[in-house]
Amino acid sequence: MDPQAAKQRGRIDYSLGRYSFWSAVFEPTSDRLIDTAGVSPGMRVLDVAAGDGNTALAAARRGATVIAVDITPAQVRRGRMRTEAEGAMVQWAEGNEDRLPFRDVSFDCALCTFGIEGPLDAAVDEMFRVVRRGGVVGFTEWTGEGVVGALWKPLSGFASPKMEQQGSDDWGNEDHVRSRLSTHASLIDLRRQVLQGRFESVDRFCTDFWQNDPEIRALDVVLAPDQRSVLQAQLRRLIADWNMATDGRLVLELSYLLTVAHKR
Repeated sequence: MDPQAAKQRGRIDYSLGRYSFWSAVFEPTSDRLIDTAGVSPGMRVLDVAAGDGNTALAAARRGATVIAVDITPAQVRRGRMRTEAEGAMVQWAEGNEDRLPFRDVSFDCALCTFGIEGPLDAAVDEMFRVVRRGGVVGFTEWTGEGVVGALWKPLSGFASPKMEQQGSDDWGNEDHVRSRLSTHASLIDLRRQVLQGRFESVDRFCTDFWQNDPEIRALDVVLAPDQRSVLQAQLRRLIADWNMATDGRLVLELSYLLTVAHKR
């Protein structure tokens, strides 16, 4: 997807930047989601908005038959190269999470880790559609607390409406998730989790974040030089304030909600 097409569709162009900057940090959440969802050998698993394949790989390592789907061709290419390099049997496909290109009740399990842009409503409905009765739908989403929520404060003055929409998602709120899934699920398991992101230093993180985060790269192209300087300074102060380390390195505690639900 070219940047102009992504803009017209209201989506971030994930061919910008380097998504692996974040996927390396997020990898433990995929393992935890796979464990909680009970993925086992022989299960047919769908990884939705798969990025470069963290969850797909975690499921394949458990012996599942895995299909990974992502809307961005560049992500599909990167994910396919990564899973092939590991020797994992993962089938990749391009597709919109709001209209998954699969038949009803095609999978035992549909999973997503921090992959959906904006409200999850349509994507969650689709995940339940493609999962069999008694099957599992699982996903992770930020709670909006801590440093993740704080990041939206400096960004809000510069962000596009799409980015602001992403920051206001309710799928990290337990009450919202229970209410929204009550018509779909017979059992809903919600677990508040904390992911520790570890980095070399505050300065190194801020540099890498600005150079590699796809959303920041999309924002950067529309910023004037003075806006860029102001925002970079604000972000550095914010990250330093939330640093949990005392030895010159950077440790960020990232709060998220893990949801696993069994289809009625």
